Amino acid sequence: MKGALITMFHLLLSRRGWLALAAVLAVSVITARAQEALLVPDWANKKVLSFDAYDGHLLDANFIAGAPTLSQPLAAIPSGNGTILIGDNLTKGIFEYNLDGTLKRTLSDTTMVGGGAVKGLDIFQNELYAVITSGTYANTVQKFDLNTGARIGTFISGLTGPTDIYFRGGDALIGERYSASLSKITQWSLTGIKIADWVTSDGVTGIDLPYQITGGNGDHILVGGFAQPAGVYEYDANGGLVTVWGADTGRFFRGGVVLGNGNMFYTANNFVTVIDKNTGAATDLLTSGNFQMIHRVNLTAIPEPGTLSLLALGLAALPWRRRRS
Repeated sequence: MKGALITMFHLLLSRRGWLALAAVLAVSVITARAQEALLVPDWANKKVLSFDAYDGHLLDANFIAGAPTLSQPLAAIPSGNGTILIGDNLTKGIFEYNLDGTLKRTLSDTTMVGGGAVKGLDIFQNELYAVITSGTYANTVQKFDLNTGARIGTFISGLTGPTDIYFRGGDALIGERYSASLSKITQWSLTGIKIADWVTSDGVTGIDLPYQITGGNGDHILVGGFAQPAGVYEYDANGGLVTVWGADTGRFFRGGVVLGNGNMFYTANNFVTVIDKNTGAATDLLTSGNFQMIHRVNLTAIPEPGTLSLLALGLAALPWRRRRS
């Protein structure tokens, strides 16, 4: 054992050893930045699950579970500050969790959200936007400070049956349901001025009750169609229908995202399912729960400065070792 330790020590002092150490540290840094998961709230069991963002396999069925703040969690999104934000439809608040699934704080309490049900969430230019469907701010999008949780003000008001908001960079899209025979995805400026009805549907030949809105491949947009004819509706950048994923299954879709391998991952009532991009074959990953919106998050924190410094030190030592030898 002693001989092995001495050999290892000499190896680390050698140029080859420093290269190996630097390589290991570099891989660790890259891995830390690259690990990505999909977070899916489950209303039925008051928790949030995590899935692999590349192929969709289940990572943790109880990523966040047993938290008193969760009653009907709808969306779990990355804050951009190394935490996760969850809006709750019943608890009526926005809560912040650490990347290990532990509660950090109540970001915006019931009073701050006007006692309203919190639906879809999105972050744009370091501010939080929340769709609220009841209470003081019913049928509006409210803007909140990410640091204090304080309400900044109303971004959009006068909506009809809103569910989610999605920023594309130059505009925002919001899903609305006026009636069983009229659903819209509306387009808004970054100052909250309506631009157009991006998609208008009679709820029979097109989407009925647009649920989650998110980005697809390229500039395409994916929207979960909750009511029949349900499915994940894929639109081009101008709102033209491209295809409907999972159509005619009789399910009530919440949302869909494209996995790293190109397949479609979707949630629909008590199903979490993957559709093969080539064959169209569907595989149910879970069949019990009440699964909601899907959001990507990096569950591995960015390395501490000390880790990066150690990597730099290892690389810097290589020329010194070469001169010594």
